[in-house]
Amino acid sequence: MNRPRMSCLGRLVLLLLGVAALAAPVALLLPLDAVAAVLRAIFPPQQYQLDDPALLQTWRLLLALATGLGGCLVLTVALRLARGRRPAPAAGDVFERLNHATLTGDYLELEAACEEIERLGDDAAIPQLTAALAVEGDQTARQRIAAALYKLGRVTTAEVSLHPRR
Repeated sequence: MNRPRMSCLGRLVLLLLGVAALAAPVALLLPLDAVAAVLRAIFPPQQYQLDDPALLQTWRLLLALATGLGGCLVLTVALRLARGRRPAPAAGDVFERLNHATLTGDYLELEAACEEIERLGDDAAIPQLTAALAVEGDQTARQRIAAALYKLGRVTTAEVSLHPRR
């Protein structure tokens, strides 16, 4: 089930709605005495006039917005963690693309297959890459395959001989 990704503007609007939904109850329920106590703890009362009602109202709104933003961030992280990791694509498709690219000499397809193999990081690709390296005649393609093998932990020389892992 692939659902389309939300646009950046849509995510921003959703974040703002979430902040407002979490900040409104805090702004309404937070007593001014608690705001004054927080301000007295941060700023020295001898230097600042902390009993001004406009100042207390402004700080109450700022504390409520900070609480709403923090709550939205915690909720977003929790949802991302609950969603879990996505399953990796089937490696067989990548191997078929690699074999097809080697047979047809299509360097762009070979490049895409090597990038996908590197991203998967599956050691099962090493025999496929070694076979493609032995068959491939183009030097640029051979270098790309050797780079993919190197990313998987196998070092190759120019003569295409494999060295064991260290």
